[in-house]
Amino acid sequence: SRLYGNPLDEELQQEISAFAAQHFSRPGIPFVNWHTLLVLAQQDVGQAATFAASVAEQASQSTTLDQEIVANLCCAMEMFCREDYAAAAELFAAAAQSVPAIGGSNAQRDAIYDSWLTALLRSGNAGLALEKLDERSSERAAHLDHDWFSRLA
Repeated sequence: SRLYGNPLDEELQQEISAFAAQHFSRPGIPFVNWHTLLVLAQQDVGQAATFAASVAEQASQSTTLDQEIVANLCCAMEMFCREDYAAAAELFAAAAQSVPAIGGSNAQRDAIYDSWLTALLRSGNAGLALEKLDERSSERAAHLDHDWFSRLA
């Protein structure tokens, strides 16, 4: 929510984090791992980093592509939360073409893509962000990119 400039109610955030900690304390299904990390990253970067390391460890013991993709995404989001936007952008870029392999809706994939664009912008790579946005704009609803184009103008 913060990525899109929408503050999240603190009480609601704590409730969501408590639920995630209770039900998803260890890595499991890759797609769920990504969502769990997003929740943890909103509340506690240290906890998100620990979870991201666990996801990476799980991926290192797996032969499935989705585990590796999600591990890269989790590391990217951890770097994003630590405000190391250049590293985050690099990790998001490495995973970007493979994101459909982890499943999810177009909106969920758009959130990953938007995180990448934000990391590019915050790392001073507006030109590359504009190039990637232009490539992506033909694949999703035009209104989703209107705000992005106005930020990059």
